Amino acid sequence: MFAKFSQLGLWAAILSLAGVNALGINCLGSSQCGSGKSADLQAVLETLPDEQVFLDDVQIACVFGGVCAFLQNIPAGEGVTGAQIKSLGQQIVDHGCQSCGSVPFQNNDVSEGELTFNFSNTVCGDGDLICPT
Repeated sequence: MFAKFSQLGLWAAILSLAGVNALGINCLGSSQCGSGKSADLQAVLETLPDEQVFLDDVQIACVFGGVCAFLQNIPAGEGVTGAQIKSLGQQIVDHGCQSCGSVPFQNNDVSEGELTFNFSNTVCGDGDLICPT
């Protein structure tokens, strides 16, 4: 008889074998992400000024329902431009992520920085918007 694995259990097993840094682009996130939010969030990100620089762990944009875009694991003192964020966000959408997901900046290594779409209990405002900097 074969053992049954939950999707979460399967991911936990994969991550423990591969190491979390090797996760690469993925559609993981909170169970509260809902569906259909990644394209909405990407549409908001497309309005970012290309030259504006965003820093680690600060909400960039949010959409109705509490799904927000933010950066993680950015080296201290470094930032990411609006143009880069637009490109990375589109990769999450193109990967087929319906709401939540992450994409590393380089080498499929999230420890070198990533853009994340995920649910947040605390959003920067109501509706679909760019967060104040």
